[in-house]
Amino acid sequence: MVGKLKPPVNAPISRAYVPGPFSVTRPVGIDYAPPPGTPVVASGDGKVVLAREIFVVIKYAHGLSIVVAPLGSLQVREGQTVTAGTTLGTFAPTQKWPVLNFNVSVPGKSRTFGVDVNTAEADPTIYLAR
Repeated sequence: MVGKLKPPVNAPISRAYVPGPFSVTRPVGIDYAPPPGTPVVASGDGKVVLAREIFVVIKYAHGLSIVVAPLGSLQVREGQTVTAGTTLGTFAPTQKWPVLNFNVSVPGKSRTFGVDVNTAEADPTIYLAR
């Protein structure tokens, strides 16, 4: 999966990945700053394991998981199989999340939005196609 995933939006990265423990000053993943309403797509072929209000979690091959948020008008449902380019929803910034967060997890032990996904955070940029 390294270097094989597509970016979730056609926009520049606005905040790069910073390794270390999660905190308010060091959120997980990377951020994009697309205009509101921009379609957000699946980065590869996988299965939607969570689709809730403003976020989607997709499980990919080899245990890789991706969280994308905040989204509006979700266009996928839990249990749905998606292919690269499938529209997940549209970017819907909130006061708390004014940018699109793209978070990649790999096999390990962690919790994503309170759900044990048996994964640990990883640098998303190594998984994106160049």
